[in-house]
Amino acid sequence: LILSQIDSDMTHIHNGISEKIALIVQNYAQMVGGLIVAFIINWKLTLVMLATSPWIVVTGALGSWGTQKQTEKAKNFDGSATGVATETILGIRTVYSFALENARIKAFSDLLLRAYRVIVRKANFMGFSYGSTQFFMYGIEALTFWYGTEMLKKNEILPGDLLCVFFAVIIAALGVGQASQQMPDITKAMLYAGKINHIINRESAIPDVPGKILDDLRGNIHFD
Repeated sequence: LILSQIDSDMTHIHNGISEKIALIVQNYAQMVGGLIVAFIINWKLTLVMLATSPWIVVTGALGSWGTQKQTEKAKNFDGSATGVATETILGIRTVYSFALENARIKAFSDLLLRAYRVIVRKANFMGFSYGSTQFFMYGIEALTFWYGTEMLKKNEILPGDLLCVFFAVIIAALGVGQASQQMPDITKAMLYAGKINHIINRESAIPDVPGKILDDLRGNIHFD
């Protein structure tokens, strides 16, 4: 059970440190480049778009935080259920002799039910995060075109510049969104890396009693 748990944790660590780091660097470079282009073309319209963008960041962060917490809880319940099933199968004779089949089935079912409820809460967090992000994103787009139209009436911006600023900020926002998609895997990798380090650095329950080392050991074998 411990070896399978370590293997699963190492898989999550590999998924978090493989190409995810490079993708995050690429996405943040995309964000910085888009903002630079937008500020050069028209800083006023760019500031209007950025002033409302924190709502997207806040809702995305809340959704990511809730998803991470529920994922950790679901993993703990799944691990406990796996432990119950493994112990029952390995000790099936003892379970059968004491007529504990129904009790073990109930314990296993209860853990799976708790894991199911946690997964439902995780889905609610993900739905809230996605829906809120889309709502604010389309609201910002509508505000941008409305304010850009007002600037066009005052000859403060050209139609081409309006579109350039809009798409530059959208590309920057896409970079942030794609980077946030990689963060759950990196967060999982950090979580499971901590568990692996705890297993490696834990102190053994067997006391380390110093013994006596013989300098010269000789033995005789006698055959009758």
